[in-house]
Amino acid sequence: MIVVVENIVSKKHQEKIKKSILNKSFPWYLGDLGLHHEFKHTIKDGIGAAIEDDNSRSNFTEMVLPIMRTASEKGKFKYNTIDFATAFLKAPTSAKDSLPHIYTKEKHIVIQYFVNDSDGDVIVYDKKWKSGMKKQLPLPESSIEKRITPKQGTAVVYTGHQYHTEEQPKLNHKCVITFSAMFRDILT
Repeated sequence: MIVVVENIVSKKHQEKIKKSILNKSFPWYLGDLGLHHEFKHTIKDGIGAAIEDDNSRSNFTEMVLPIMRTASEKGKFKYNTIDFATAFLKAPTSAKDSLPHIYTKEKHIVIQYFVNDSDGDVIVYDKKWKSGMKKQLPLPESSIEKRITPKQGTAVVYTGHQYHTEEQPKLNHKCVITFSAMFRDILT
């Protein structure tokens, strides 16, 4: 399952997210993958926030939850919890792209929301993880199922067992919010 949803939230809400996250005062942290920001979670059942009281995480969570809720409707799945929600900000680079990978071997859905227009496509492969396989695999271009160019307000939803990767941005800063949700049902 791969679902691409343009304008997953209103233009006004897209601008609010972009203005907040790309503001100089937004709390970014340096991590293995560059600058990142973790939103508060766990969110239970996708209805209202059952957010952990954890001061090390964001107070911007309520701003991004409409993305997850609409992705659930458009992708026709119900989720138990949001395992993580993290924003990543990547500067243009000549660094090598990461290998196709999965986040976890648990049954989950991945939602990637593009905060701004950029280069550095998200690539989802037709190869799915099965027991005994590695979490990272080199895969040929011929196994690409979908390539999505980052466009503000667009979200891509896919099952977490599909290998995927992101190209590094070469020309523009790229900001993506990634959700991983443990799901209980896909309704398609």
